[in-house]
Amino acid sequence: MKFPLVVLLTIVTSFFGTGRILLAQEYIPIFSQNYSSRLSIEIDPTTFLLSGYSFHLRYQPMFSERLIIGGGTYGLDLPELFANLNKENRDKGWQARIRSAYAIYGEMYLTKANLGWFVGEQIGFQNFRVSNAREVSGATRFSNMLFMTYVGYSWHPYKGSFYIKPWAGLGITGKVDGISKIGDMKYDISPLFPFMSVHIGYSF
Repeated sequence: MKFPLVVLLTIVTSFFGTGRILLAQEYIPIFSQNYSSRLSIEIDPTTFLLSGYSFHLRYQPMFSERLIIGGGTYGLDLPELFANLNKENRDKGWQARIRSAYAIYGEMYLTKANLGWFVGEQIGFQNFRVSNAREVSGATRFSNMLFMTYVGYSWHPYKGSFYIKPWAGLGITGKVDGISKIGDMKYDISPLFPFMSVHIGYSF
């Protein structure tokens, strides 16, 4: 009678012991995750070189390991290259400026938020001012909606909070307000808007 009792005690002990081990394995990954949110500030130095400005906020939500959301504002004088990308505007003396723009962003990183390769989506509202060297009747203003997909890389050169983030994207635009004509000349609004830049940022 002793042998079955020993066997029974062994089975019961093994069962509860295994249960405790599995329970610990289930909870250890939960407590080892970093569930704190994080805020980052970014600027685009190129805009300042082009008589403009930029300021962007990025936020890593709690419980998110790879997603970043955010918003920003910017303005700049667009190089003549951008007008010349559209053959209807090419070499016609157009000068364009984004007076102000406001956008919201979502970025998904391959491994960890704000580190390495990512793909993003942007929805924005841009206010343009265009003038033409061949016309003396002043400038005109109009507003666009922008939907852009972009890809980039977030590089932390010092393995810390400072980072450099080059990116490039292609957007779809459409005029929603204003006039794009000056005298007899019309600034053609291309449905595609390519753009590339380098942001620098700091995470808190």
